[in-house]
Amino acid sequence: MSIVVNETDNTLYGTRVADTDNIVFVPGSAITGTSEPTLYTSYSDFVSNHGDHGTEGSLTWDYVANILLAGFPVLFKRITHKASVSGEDEELVKHAKLDIKDGSNTILTFTETFGGSYGNSLNIEMKREYETIYLRVKKDLKIIETFKIASIPDEIAEDTEAIRKLVIKGLNEVESNRVTITIPEESKYKFTEINGEYLTGGEDASEEEVLKVLAEDNYNSSIYTEFEDLYLYNIKFVTSGGYIDTNLVIAKNLVKLAEARKDCVAFPDMPMGIEKGIANTYFNTINTSYGAAFAPWSYTELSTKTKKWMPPSFVFIVRLAKSIVDNNNPIWYPVAGVKRASLSSVLNTEYNIGSSMLEDWTSGNTQALNPIMKLRSYGYVIYGQRTLYASDDSNYPSPSAFRQLGVRLTVNEIKRAIFDIAIGLKFEKNDLYTWNEFKTLLNPLLTSMKADRGISDYKILMNKETTTAEDIQEFRIRGKVLVSVLNSVEDFVIDFVLEPQSVTFSEDEQA
Repeated sequence: MSIVVNETDNTLYGTRVADTDNIVFVPGSAITGTSEPTLYTSYSDFVSNHGDHGTEGSLTWDYVANILLAGFPVLFKRITHKASVSGEDEELVKHAKLDIKDGSNTILTFTETFGGSYGNSLNIEMKREYETIYLRVKKDLKIIETFKIASIPDEIAEDTEAIRKLVIKGLNEVESNRVTITIPEESKYKFTEINGEYLTGGEDASEEEVLKVLAEDNYNSSIYTEFEDLYLYNIKFVTSGGYIDTNLVIAKNLVKLAEARKDCVAFPDMPMGIEKGIANTYFNTINTSYGAAFAPWSYTELSTKTKKWMPPSFVFIVRLAKSIVDNNNPIWYPVAGVKRASLSSVLNTEYNIGSSMLEDWTSGNTQALNPIMKLRSYGYVIYGQRTLYASDDSNYPSPSAFRQLGVRLTVNEIKRAIFDIAIGLKFEKNDLYTWNEFKTLLNPLLTSMKADRGISDYKILMNKETTTAEDIQEFRIRGKVLVSVLNSVEDFVIDFVLEPQSVTFSEDEQA
């Protein structure tokens, strides 16, 4: 008998578990794992389900793993199927298999459950050890699953037919997370020991096919519509996990999802190689306060100790996570500027941004693109916090506050709280007691926001004037939440005046 001691090293990545509700939705590819949308709160859970590396040519694994390590939970959807003309989904992955043969007959088949290249690293061992037959599923040399298939009492120790029936029964009862076991014809099966034979033939979905699924031109038949459901999915940020199409379909799909939900923000990316002089016009066909874009791509030292070119949305979300999780900043504090958006992990950017380009990108007269730029003495910094809202309506003397990402995040936070409170109070009596309970539940958040400089003031109205007798008759509560949101400073105008030597300044003047 062999003795295997498996070591797990948590010192490299840590064992942080996200306990926030700042959930990032990421679709994309993986080498294994379910295609059902799954919420991950830790790096280790993500790795155990989807493998310890990504598919070739994809950034999705790095995107998800490092956001988890930064402290934000991720709702991940692995793309394994695409819709076909026939109406049945076409599988994009191939499953690794192992056929056990007796002569020309296949008597037993092991198939990796989820499909993908991960299955090629699995091997099967089934041995009789004294009076017990064990089945072990290994990933290379590491045992990941062990099943007791049969116990062989002494009276049938040499009875091959009795043993055969016991093994068939045991194999049929195996509930493995990794392999599916098939006995084609039980009458032809006979017990055969298996000595670490590998599964073969597993293939990941091609990057081209995954991109096609994410860039589905008909939004209503795309993967995104499922995530509009506020009752099922709690999402604050929407991304593409590094997948980008040159026709902006993915970007528009992300924005449509955010606008449909009205409680989250989309962060679309542009491909590498877009000329820096026209980068700020790339998203001109998108006009929304539910989206924000950053540039350029950044060569980043990841928490997983690798260095890669990563899309700017990733850089922003990881920095936002560190601001909230590590520095205890509220979500409405803009992650922009030196105080909260310095980027020690960024080693280089696709191109440099100077003052004239900064002005072009963040001008109040056009749609803004938020720069990732190097500032003297400070290093790389995210130096903008604008949404993709591009209203230049001359009827309005000043731009909407929703041009600032911090304002959008603040408002979304309040809307999410209102929704959650309403869910909890649904089916309660429609009277003053419930109205006051609603106000009591919402007050702490708004009071906290006021104290933490997210809003300057607020008022909650829910009474006989907002909820009329007709509303009560129709089983409805109406209310109003009035909020004054604090804007962030983007320009400084300081008068610096030189005076003659004879001039003195009093304390009041200096104050």
